[in-house]
Amino acid sequence: MRLTKLVTPAIAWAAGTLLIGVTASAFLTWWHAQTNARTAQAAFETHALDVVDRLSSRMRLYEYGLRGARGPVLTAGENGINYDLFKRYSQTRDVDAEFRGARGFGFIRRVPRSQTESYLRDERAHNRPDFAIKTFTEHQGERFVIEYIEPVDRNLAAVGLDIGSETNRRQAAISAMQTGKATITGPITLVQASGDPQRSLLFLLPIYRGGATPDTIEARETSAIGWSYAPLSLSEVLADFNMAELHYDLGITDISEPARPERDPARRRHARHVGL
Repeated sequence: MRLTKLVTPAIAWAAGTLLIGVTASAFLTWWHAQTNARTAQAAFETHALDVVDRLSSRMRLYEYGLRGARGPVLTAGENGINYDLFKRYSQTRDVDAEFRGARGFGFIRRVPRSQTESYLRDERAHNRPDFAIKTFTEHQGERFVIEYIEPVDRNLAAVGLDIGSETNRRQAAISAMQTGKATITGPITLVQASGDPQRSLLFLLPIYRGGATPDTIEARETSAIGWSYAPLSLSEVLADFNMAELHYDLGITDISEPARPERDPARRRHARHVGL
């Protein structure tokens, strides 16, 4: 009985010491986990802000390119611009060096449905005998036709394409025209890069007669002759962002319709994403 009384405090002391040790170890494990999580989150937020800032700068660069491509159209006039003039302008630029990720710059013209045949005759008469309008789906609205795109060799499939025949592209073009601002489409598949599905964008800048942006939506719709535009391949736009080395990936979400956000289906699972 005396032995039991002597052993019991020792056991209690040992158990208490063990409990304190286990509790302290658990606390330290939790504290380290929380610290690591905070450190990882802070690092991610820092990298995310850096990516967003760099991507914003790159989009501003593309907009400068759109303004440059608008120049020859305004200088020659809507009835004076032609393939040779636009090509000569494009030869003054090095698209790949100056605008990484842009597959080229071009001009999209508004073509009223009633003027389709006369428009085709005019284009074919200017050393383009095979020029034709291509569509995604038939529609009865005004046509938005890609008239020129340079470098043309790698964008040949886009020449003559009526972007007004596809909802995503048409909505972006109309939005640009009505607001007077450079506008991007949601994620699309370029006809000249069908092997990279839903990983591209069109960037469009409206062109108005006289050059200045009219004050009202009605005036903009009346005086807009078309858009300068650039097809952007996101794989090429983001190629030098080194996301793989940082163990991050980018996810693209089109939130122009908040009730129906359109997400990039090609993003990798289990990766942190920066919504664009």
